[in-house]
Amino acid sequence: MIPKAVADRLRKGITALETCQVFPDVTILFSDVVKFNEICIHITPMQVVDMLNEIYIVFDTLSEKHNVYKVETIRDAYMVVAGVPNKTTFHAHHICDMALDMLSSIDHLKDPSTGDNIQIRVGIHSGMVVAGVVGLKMPRYCLFGDTVNTASRMESNGVGMQIHISQTTKDHLEHEPYIIEERGKIFVKGKGYMKTYWLKGKKDLSFKTPAELRYSSEQKDSEDRSSNGSTCTNTKRSTSNLNIPNEEQAEGKPTPTELPAEPLPSLEGAPEDPTDPTEPQEKKVKKNTKNNNKGGAAKPEAPSQQVNVVQESAVPPAAAQETPTAPPATAAPVLNNKRNSFRQHTKLPAHLPMRSTSCCLL
Repeated sequence: MIPKAVADRLRKGITALETCQVFPDVTILFSDVVKFNEICIHITPMQVVDMLNEIYIVFDTLSEKHNVYKVETIRDAYMVVAGVPNKTTFHAHHICDMALDMLSSIDHLKDPSTGDNIQIRVGIHSGMVVAGVVGLKMPRYCLFGDTVNTASRMESNGVGMQIHISQTTKDHLEHEPYIIEERGKIFVKGKGYMKTYWLKGKKDLSFKTPAELRYSSEQKDSEDRSSNGSTCTNTKRSTSNLNIPNEEQAEGKPTPTELPAEPLPSLEGAPEDPTDPTEPQEKKVKKNTKNNNKGGAAKPEAPSQQVNVVQESAVPPAAAQETPTAPPATAAPVLNNKRNSFRQHTKLPAHLPMRSTSCCLL
């Protein structure tokens, strides 16, 4: 975990010692899990890893939100800093806002050994540090100075679900809408007696530090871009659906809307209409008028007359003399189908001369 600016300097051939910088005013936060050693006794190592992973995922998200730099994690200890490697005058505000969010963001995490809520301690201190990369194998970006030790003491002398801050950090929060409660003087190992405070919250929740304002604006911009992207995608899909034909159109097949309406089935026993039901009304009228003018109305009767003549001619001469005036026993079948009526062929008797048959037909 090395900042990009420091990594770029190392790629250019600068030694690790030359990457070290003095930062006169930064704020450091330490946090750990209350009774972590007791929890590890009653659960498996895999459960420990799973518990810490859930906690660190929440904290890493908050570090991105509040623009702080994650230095390292050692077992259950989590260390972040504001003002390094990017300097800012609002380093204490960024760290304190993150600390408040840390307490409110782990209320859903449970202790695997007891099922109770996980509790953490938070300690914060502000001061001067030296930051840089040391060593050759597995280089890391580390912080050095008494500020690091004091911040760790603030955490170890804290109480579960409380934010313990030093006098220096409290001075950076003067005239700001933070709720600070004095704890009094406590003995700190290696430091003696120190006057410390509890950070309880904010008076004005609408007040936001520059980091929070930037994060909210970036989040809003990302939401706007995502919404605009989804809108553009939907628009493109709708236009593509209008412009791109479907499979039937691509193959040249008519669409269901282009197909003509199917005619209704005719009733049984009703005579069939020789005209096409799908023809327009104007074409039907013109066709009927044309048939009437040409005498087409008499054409359907011609087949029946021809059949009657052929049947009369097919009767033997003796039978014709005996009953000259007798009507035929059955009427000749009338062919309704105009198309098939002219193709009907009648077999003539063999004893009739060809001349008489032709004359009758004519």
